[in-house]
Amino acid sequence: MLPAAEHATQDVDHTNVESSDIDHLESSVAHHKPQSNTFWFDEAADCIVIAVQGTRFRLLRAKLCKNSKYFTRLFGSASDDADRCYDIDGVSSDDFKALINAMDDAILYVLEPPPSPVVASILRAAHKLECENILRFSKQLLCEIWSPDLHRLSTAPIPSALPTILLARDLDISQVLKRAFYELLRNSEPREGLSEEDQRRVNTAHGELQMHWAGFLWTTPNSHAFRCHTPSSVQHPPIETTDVDKRNETAKSMETEKEMVCTAQLERDHFQAWRDLLEEHGLFAVDDPLGALQSLAAINWEKMGYCAGCVEGRCEAFIRKRDELWNRLDGWFDL
Repeated sequence: MLPAAEHATQDVDHTNVESSDIDHLESSVAHHKPQSNTFWFDEAADCIVIAVQGTRFRLLRAKLCKNSKYFTRLFGSASDDADRCYDIDGVSSDDFKALINAMDDAILYVLEPPPSPVVASILRAAHKLECENILRFSKQLLCEIWSPDLHRLSTAPIPSALPTILLARDLDISQVLKRAFYELLRNSEPREGLSEEDQRRVNTAHGELQMHWAGFLWTTPNSHAFRCHTPSSVQHPPIETTDVDKRNETAKSMETEKEMVCTAQLERDHFQAWRDLLEEHGLFAVDDPLGALQSLAAINWEKMGYCAGCVEGRCEAFIRKRDELWNRLDGWFDL
């Protein structure tokens, strides 16, 4: 990655000016600013020099105008500006680099989307510089990363929830808020900069989730899903035969059937067994109930000796509860 750019001086915001009113900085001033090692086209004829946060970029004029209404308006019809530098205000150097990369590599981003912070950089720069197609594309990428589809929610958290919420509020991208709120809720990310209203939303949802999770922990062991409904082993009459081989075969068969009895039928205290399992898997006290339910559904219950009916019943109960809590979050987040 390129080194962080120095802060610019003498910045001029050209957002709303016409081409005839544009002030060009003299080349002598521009040369005092370091140039980008990556975004500097020496041999191209139709190039323009732009300074962003103190770093100069020499880029193709046609590419900038093709992608940005801002640059089209800024450059106008002027052609004799090879030795001049346009100083752009309101965009960070890192965001601008991400935008230029998106102009070059958009097709690659379709195949392999960049991480959320990169998409956020593209979005901010595309919004400021009026790159409509890139703005629309990057919004779609962000919505894919922060999808509200429960099937896309895994136990692995997505970082950068807070910047995503702030960006979504600035650019009115409400589709990402549910997932971003939940990621902020279940992670230990700082919440500095979050509005009081959004802080209230996260706190309300956290309290409701903890209450429902506690209720689920207490009531689940006594639920229908946790009772084995598979018939018990057949009761055999006493072995009366004197045939040694037959007696051994019958005894072995009875012992095998005993081993096949569902674990749920052997548990004397269902609640204690449930509590032990939660503690073993670190799921008793969690900030991520949805992830905990997903982990419970993924446990190999069959390997633990539970019958097929119990395995199915428990997994269905966990998935059903997960769906219920996810649907309730819309109300708790006030979306």
